[in-house]
Amino acid sequence: SLEPTTDGAAALDLQRAAHLAFDYALAPATKVNLYLTIGGQRYFVPLSGPRESSPLLRRLGEPREPVVADGEWHRFHLNLGPALRNALGSRPAMLTDLSFGAEHEGYLRAGFGGNPAGAWYALANFELVPELAAENEFWPFARRIDAEGRPQVDLAGLRYSLDAQPQGTPPADGAPPARLPAEPGRYWVHLQGVDAAGTPTAVVHLPVQVAAAQPPLVAVEPADGWCGEQLVLAPSGEWPNALSVRTGAADARSEVGPVTWSVVGEQIVIDLPAPATPYEDGQQVPFEVNAVYPSGGSSTVELTRVYRLADDDRPPSRPELTGVGPELWPSAADAARLALNGYVTVEHDPSSERVPGEGSLLVTNRRLAASMPVGLFTSEQDLGRTPVLLLDYQIDAPIRTDLNLVTRAGNFVVALFDGGAGAGTTIGRVRGAVRDGTWQRAVVPLRTLVGPQTEILGSRFGLSQLSLADGGYSGAAPGATYRIGAARLVREVSGSQGFTIGWRAADAGGIGGWRYGLSADESARPAVDLPAETTELTLTEAPEGLVWFSLQAVDRAGNASDVVRAPLLVRSLGPTLLAPEPAPGPLGLSALTVPV
Repeated sequence: SLEPTTDGAAALDLQRAAHLAFDYALAPATKVNLYLTIGGQRYFVPLSGPRESSPLLRRLGEPREPVVADGEWHRFHLNLGPALRNALGSRPAMLTDLSFGAEHEGYLRAGFGGNPAGAWYALANFELVPELAAENEFWPFARRIDAEGRPQVDLAGLRYSLDAQPQGTPPADGAPPARLPAEPGRYWVHLQGVDAAGTPTAVVHLPVQVAAAQPPLVAVEPADGWCGEQLVLAPSGEWPNALSVRTGAADARSEVGPVTWSVVGEQIVIDLPAPATPYEDGQQVPFEVNAVYPSGGSSTVELTRVYRLADDDRPPSRPELTGVGPELWPSAADAARLALNGYVTVEHDPSSERVPGEGSLLVTNRRLAASMPVGLFTSEQDLGRTPVLLLDYQIDAPIRTDLNLVTRAGNFVVALFDGGAGAGTTIGRVRGAVRDGTWQRAVVPLRTLVGPQTEILGSRFGLSQLSLADGGYSGAAPGATYRIGAARLVREVSGSQGFTIGWRAADAGGIGGWRYGLSADESARPAVDLPAETTELTLTEAPEGLVWFSLQAVDRAGNASDVVRAPLLVRSLGPTLLAPEPAPGPLGLSALTVPV
């Protein structure tokens, strides 16, 4: 048989698929749903099975017509565009698995609530219909596969035609169509391969939806003035899958860096990076927004916004600090990359947080007895300079997890809730750890724990990975969750010699000043004002122990950013070297012991 190819791709891009349809027949007692894996997340469309959504199985959408389980044939339709937009927003929609079954039931699929013996369903005429832009270039690819689905390379040629008939045979000679029709509607591609001997294959008929010419996006005027940070547009037809923004005069426009955008209701909100030069009060700023659509079409809209300082009610960006220890913040983390295997998902969750405005990282178990490994720090760190870990967490029983360290000296475990069962030497335990579903903070002296494990100074404090995972049977069912807040390696600084902290923040109208503070109280507000041009500070007086440096940016309109806080471990006195042993004498020695 001849099948359409994805040109070697391991996943199918559903952004081009506008419509999913198939014929089905369901026995009255059968419970079955449609399941899809998109971007690593499992989704379902309810047919006759359970309808409950969960972190493991999220409902993608609803069939266009209600599903009927009466043993007769019916047609299923799902409009993929709105379903994908609601589930994924502007994120890619890469399909790696599509199947039917009763996954909601776990391993208890028989008896009450499950499918009885003899339950059945039937499927036919499955269609995943792409939507293509009218008059676009048209070059189909195809390959032959054998009965086991293995691709073959014995095709010498490909014939194809395109018309509005479900059945047809492409001509043996003559030029095939190079462009799609101008008239929107449902068409069929008729594909036929020819092998080296000139023998044609069977004809495959594939439906495509030709989209009407795409009208441009419509600019939405801001109701309360423009703050310089967002553009709002409304689609007048199909939703785009890629956007780019340029600014400047028509003959000298430049790209506005990488932009992020989201779907909010029936509007597209584009978040703009702060301009290299802040806007002046009353400045007119021209923009050109280019949209590319799943069908292959494109459109452009031009608009001008006027920045007015009096209308600017948006705070500056959260300040970024230098000279502090490495930090993992939930709102800034690339959550999907923190999952260290395929049995756990990590995503940002704004519904629960320890630090206001940060949200948390929601960790979800996807498989019974999986180890749920999450990488907190996966690049090289120096525990000699950052000796203490502060970790905010919200864990409830029966979740089991420990801190796992990969260092130059070996693999180690600091027991949290799994008793040190991991693949490494247990070197300590987190004191006062609480597992009751409330927000807690672990304070872990990593340098103190790791240091004695080796006498080789060059490798003593090198840390290449710090993660949370259990080492044995987790006891957590699929769907079990816990949350991680901020994770911080605390930098050690000298109170007597001083230390330097730097910072930066961005704002469309420009930064007007800063406020900073240094206190042993984490909740203390910054109260010392600094001018806008000051972006670095050397501190020579600080209390001994754990202190918090706090900073807040204030823009020219008077809006203040969130307060950012960083912990520092202040040591006023360095180590004292005592007399060497044995005491120096007239003879040279090959080794000395120097107490510290």
